[in-house]
Amino acid sequence: MDLRNRLSEYLIEFIIIVLGITLSFILNEWRNNRDNRAAEIEALQAIHADLIADSTTVGKEIKLSNSYEKYYGYFLQNIKNKNAKQDSIVQALNVFGNYTTFEIRNVNFQQLQATGQLRLISNKKILTQIVNLYANEYENIKEYVHIDRVMVLEQILPFLIKESNLSLYKLYARKDILKLKEYKNLLNDKAFQNLFLMNQVFKFQTIQRYVALKKLIGEVIKAIEAELNKLQ
Repeated sequence: MDLRNRLSEYLIEFIIIVLGITLSFILNEWRNNRDNRAAEIEALQAIHADLIADSTTVGKEIKLSNSYEKYYGYFLQNIKNKNAKQDSIVQALNVFGNYTTFEIRNVNFQQLQATGQLRLISNKKILTQIVNLYANEYENIKEYVHIDRVMVLEQILPFLIKESNLSLYKLYARKDILKLKEYKNLLNDKAFQNLFLMNQVFKFQTIQRYVALKKLIGEVIKAIEAELNKLQ
């Protein structure tokens, strides 16, 4: 075999080796991309499911808080009205001692963040929306929920139980509480007036926060759904 034939064989073998290595890299990259794509879809689906649940919960909190605001409004408008609806007055005093609760479903987000899988979300705009929602907006509403809870447990309930002249037993047992001297004294109590107005204002602000949060959650949900349609 002459030198030319040997070189041709060597060249062919070299080309085959290079092609084999190249195809191996391409196949490996394709497999990695496929696995990453599947993991990305799984991550988006997990966050999407949590946000759907959170949207429902926030909607319920908005509805509940609006009912509180309704009773507060009626109470303030009818403080001096001797013919006011007693049930509405009692209900207003009852919700005066209630606070909002919102259990954030962020386990999947935290797990994805801790394991570094969030980086698999290739659409950086959606990733930014998700991170902002959990890191900023959820933390803001969490702070409002905490303040509301502390205000009720540490100020309002102790006042009603220890400092108020109005007996809670009489409040629920009698049909003519609007004529009670203790009820009239309560209305003239500056501490009660301040607490009630503070509570009403804060509840109103919380409603606005919830409404804004629900809107943002809805926007992220739609963005994720659009991205999943592209990936699947």
